[in-house]
Amino acid sequence: MLYLALVLISALLVAFDLVASELAMRIYSTDPIVMAGIPTFVGGIVLVAYAFRKDRSFFRKYSRSDSLKLVGNIISGVIGVFLTFDSVAKIGASKAMLLGSNTTEAIFIIVLSFFLLKERLSRIEIIGSLIILIGVSSITFNPSSLSFEFGIGEIEIVVASLSYAASVIIATDLLKRVNLTKLVAISAFFQGGILMLFLLLTGTSFQFQTEVWFIIILTGGFSGVAFLMYALGLKCIGAALTSVVYSFVGIFSLILGMLFMAAMPGLTLIFPPSLILSSLGGIIAIFGVYILNRYNGKN
Repeated sequence: MLYLALVLISALLVAFDLVASELAMRIYSTDPIVMAGIPTFVGGIVLVAYAFRKDRSFFRKYSRSDSLKLVGNIISGVIGVFLTFDSVAKIGASKAMLLGSNTTEAIFIIVLSFFLLKERLSRIEIIGSLIILIGVSSITFNPSSLSFEFGIGEIEIVVASLSYAASVIIATDLLKRVNLTKLVAISAFFQGGILMLFLLLTGTSFQFQTEVWFIIILTGGFSGVAFLMYALGLKCIGAALTSVVYSFVGIFSLILGMLFMAAMPGLTLIFPPSLILSSLGGIIAIFGVYILNRYNGKN
């Protein structure tokens, strides 16, 4: 029960990070890559400090291909992180997370497993994926115009989900030789480091307003704690249950966004076309993830 609560808190912290980042990007015109890079790097430092506090070794059994897989894991994560924050800037944290957080990603994991790992598609996987697609379709549907809204921001979060799924597929093999918490720590650290390097090479000014620095530091600390709680959940309650609980990031983002709007009436955040349909779609998508994890015999 404790670790279940930790994963739920992890989802809440990530939702807060993304809504706060949306505020920084919309109110203070902060570049999405700044909000993606600095907090991720800070979170990575926090997690590295925890993961390597006693044992500094990384690979239990090293092979040359492991280095390439680790690089692939990190690059996939960098693409996913950047596209996620750029999508948040375009379509808002709530819609981006309802579309992408462990929902479409779950479908891509199944598809990549089919093509790359030669795993057979089970009937449950097909049913679960269809349920997720129904939920995602509800999130993008605009009842006023009777049409689906699917622009650049929506495409970005879907591609981000594909990148995260690729990272998961690569990590699946690495975890046979690498400690889970250490892998998450190293990945987060280097993902943030690469984005930070990009900021430095492009001459990005770090002279942000005090409010922006406050958001950056706060979200960075929260990211580190969220990463740690997520890693503990994977280790103690398993990937299946952790994945289902973490899928609540989208619902939490929607609720937090509404709370921010209620607390600051002049604030303008981006929400999905229909809050009712989006909430329903989010719940349906989470149910699809539950089906995939609960009744699927694969890990």
